[in-house]
Amino acid sequence: MKKWVALFILFWSTSGYGICEIAAKTEQKEGLSSAVKQYEQCALSQNDDDILVLLAKTYLNGENKIEKNIQKALLFYHLSAENGNAQSQVELSKLLTQMDEKEETRQVLKAYLSKIKFFMKNQDETTFDGAFLHPYALLALAAEPASQKWYYPTDVLMAPNAVALLKKYKISDQKKTMVMKEATAWKQRKMMEAAKEIYAPADYEKFVQIVKPTKGRADAFARSQAVSKLQKDIQTYKEK
Repeated sequence: MKKWVALFILFWSTSGYGICEIAAKTEQKEGLSSAVKQYEQCALSQNDDDILVLLAKTYLNGENKIEKNIQKALLFYHLSAENGNAQSQVELSKLLTQMDEKEETRQVLKAYLSKIKFFMKNQDETTFDGAFLHPYALLALAAEPASQKWYYPTDVLMAPNAVALLKKYKISDQKKTMVMKEATAWKQRKMMEAAKEIYAPADYEKFVQIVKPTKGRADAFARSQAVSKLQKDIQTYKEK
């Protein structure tokens, strides 16, 4: 799950590991504006969700003497939402909806997607293609109880405000069915990423051949058993 995040280091012209402590010291001495580039390196190289959220909010609002940058706000909320941060999924949903209302911001969004997709093209190490989920699907994922988010190898929570936002969201039944299929596919991808992270290569390949065989259809019972085992294995992994 962390591999594809590291790819963005090159994409956004930042690099370096072990820089989180340096960034924190710089912020303490000189303020966030002096440390922001170091925090970008920290967030991207370490996939630090707290820093991803900090940067997303900072660039979205242009805070702390840092110039507003919608594309970077999108990037950091996007990465945090991929990590399963429910509140980031809510904020990203709201941001995408707002940006779709004006031609100017639609063009910013289009440029961002083009940049991401161009970079992710032909990246063999990841299933992530840089695409956004529909805002409604993001809210639906954010509203899921924490117990249903077992497919993450780290603890994630639900966003209570997502439930109310879902009720207010205007969407046709046909569109809702379509976007919820996207959400289901997204969860399946996260499940596969988690399996790859916690299993040894040979065990992961066995799991793949059971749940998504290269030939023929998966045996329903065997798939169910493999997924149930993965769920238990992820819980054990979290408790280590």
